[in-house]
Amino acid sequence: MKVGIVGAGLIGSKRADAISRIPGVELSLQADLDLGRASVCCAKYGGQPTCDWRDIVLSSDLDLVIIATQHDAAVPIAISALEHGKHVLCEKPLGRNASESLQIVQAAERAGKILKAGFNYRYYPHVKKARSLVDEGYIGSLQYVKMVLGHAARPDYDKEWRVDAHAGGGGALLDPGIHLVDLSRYFLGNLNASSQALQNAYWKTPFEDNAFVLLTTPEGRTASLHASTTEWKNTFTIDLFGTDGYIKLQGRCGFYGRPKISYNKRWAWLNENDNVEKTEEYPDQDDSFFEETIEFIDAVRTNRQPNGSGYDALEAAKIIDLVYSTRTIH
Repeated sequence: MKVGIVGAGLIGSKRADAISRIPGVELSLQADLDLGRASVCCAKYGGQPTCDWRDIVLSSDLDLVIIATQHDAAVPIAISALEHGKHVLCEKPLGRNASESLQIVQAAERAGKILKAGFNYRYYPHVKKARSLVDEGYIGSLQYVKMVLGHAARPDYDKEWRVDAHAGGGGALLDPGIHLVDLSRYFLGNLNASSQALQNAYWKTPFEDNAFVLLTTPEGRTASLHASTTEWKNTFTIDLFGTDGYIKLQGRCGFYGRPKISYNKRWAWLNENDNVEKTEEYPDQDDSFFEETIEFIDAVRTNRQPNGSGYDALEAAKIIDLVYSTRTIH
């Protein structure tokens, strides 16, 4: 199985590393506007460099295309790759809004190809452990979740493409916050936005640098989300509360700290013998992109929808569109 990657930046390099570690899968081409950057990546992980993404889309030798570009560029590349018979993994948010995401999803449907969104947070070890605990009923019926994703950002972050109205297409809620929206759906199911507060706390950009959002299910279960690019210290936490207990996650490697999960039953603190919180800490090694790429490859081989599909990205985009449709930034 041969793969082409569009983008040789941080995420494109992570995907190239993942491909190099999967038996039976070969990186054939990697494109980047900066040919030197593509050349460096190919020298390390294999394949031939190019500065034109069309070389990848039009290649008759490739089975899969992975897209790791800025948001505005990803849309036409993804649609073209699908129309030329390639399965596609496109990094989040897929499209800058629900309309663009729908175009990509419909292109995959017409082509009969597998489309996966890059939701690597689903593949962190503590997130996978939390999902298994919820599925087995350890905390009973899940009632509400609280999530925080705070980027420390960098000097001159307001000049980067992510916060550009055209290239990025949104603020903290879209990127990185779409990860929180997706994880809320992953744990709670279908959600709608019920209230929000969007704020420019520091960066003077067209969109928000902080998003505080409440989402609710039709049954009234709630997700409280805070996505920020003014946290100043990288933060990632998830708290899940059920009728029978709780699960708490923190960290996601690197500057966010080692992934850690803690969980216990309700009212355990009242019983000295039971008041021992279960805790697991994982290595400071981010294999989420590798695990997700394996999932994508397996979905293609078995012709099934992947965990974190284009449909998941579309539903997350609909929620963000709803928030943005009534936004007032303070």
